[in-house]
Amino acid sequence: MACATRRAPEHCSHSLRRDGALSSRSISLTWVSPPGSASQHVGIVRVGAHHQTPSTIPSEPTEYQFQRSASASHTLRHLDPASTYAVLVRTQFGSNLRYSDPVLLRTQPAIGIFTDLYRVSEYTYEIDLLANHDSASASAQAGFLTATNDNDFFKLAKAPVTRYCIHRLEVPPGAGGRVETFAPYISCNGPEAAPRNHPSDPICICDVYADRMIGLQNSSQMDAECNPTVWNKTAGTHDDPSCFCSDGEAGARSKWVIPESSKRYVGAMPVYQPYFYWQLPKAVYPGSKYLGENLSTPRMGQCGSSEKLGDGGCTWRRMASASVIHGADLLNLGWNNTVVQHWPLHEYGPNVTEQLESNLPIFHEAWREQDAWFSPRCCGC
Repeated sequence: MACATRRAPEHCSHSLRRDGALSSRSISLTWVSPPGSASQHVGIVRVGAHHQTPSTIPSEPTEYQFQRSASASHTLRHLDPASTYAVLVRTQFGSNLRYSDPVLLRTQPAIGIFTDLYRVSEYTYEIDLLANHDSASASAQAGFLTATNDNDFFKLAKAPVTRYCIHRLEVPPGAGGRVETFAPYISCNGPEAAPRNHPSDPICICDVYADRMIGLQNSSQMDAECNPTVWNKTAGTHDDPSCFCSDGEAGARSKWVIPESSKRYVGAMPVYQPYFYWQLPKAVYPGSKYLGENLSTPRMGQCGSSEKLGDGGCTWRRMASASVIHGADLLNLGWNNTVVQHWPLHEYGPNVTEQLESNLPIFHEAWREQDAWFSPRCCGC
């Protein structure tokens, strides 16, 4: 399928976009002005709440309220928080008035945090959604793609990688995990959840051994929350024992028991370099470098498409827009897809730092190239 945009009409302003961060009471924007225009006015109309995407955008100029602008930038003030607005620019040439295409821009809600998530589709070449799945921040996702490329979960050449934006509530005080404002991370849709897990209906369990080692939990935490490792002395390898959440049900030492906050709130686990290099818990991990976070999004806490945060006890909602690149895009930019074999586990695994350091700028460049084709929108805007 080929898609095309129409040429900007003559004497019209175009390429409207937000300038600056999300704000609760104002919207700043810029645009491209046609040469020789006599005057410009910015029109605005509220079309709904922040969490609502209108089915139509007002097209009649009489529906908009206009403010004069002296340049190709303007700040609209005294707006309602948590709102969606349609904005356009009116340009005057003599007695002729020309109007830009309208764009939707939003103001900051009073509650909640906006967070970008990156997820590679697993067990499918279709776009993978977020409920009962794990994802990551940008750099941590690049680490996962570099170090988990043995075709067990995905085949990079065919797999889509999706950038989502979510609006989420902070976890209540005393119920958080290792990353501020997030619940304890849980592991979703993984082989450790067999036989209960099915990719078409994924489940989440207490964070598993491999995820904890990627997050560099220390030996005292691991000894308290995971079974002892079982060694194959002949091969010098060990298993990945089951782990249990420390605040699970009393006496119920089971990987199926997860913290109450993790059932409803977005969870997070820090990710470090070298990625999954330490495969046996240590008291300290000298030379480790913070990379980002792995994130869990439990189905129980997801808001419906027409709900706002807090409705029915929901704690996170996926914003309507998302962006997608494919592994082939990364490979075309020079991605190093050398297969990394972490299994079976040893005391130390392969050190993929050099490979990841070459892939990190490629991952970010792929998204910059895509954004060049669209009007990039900040998360929540």
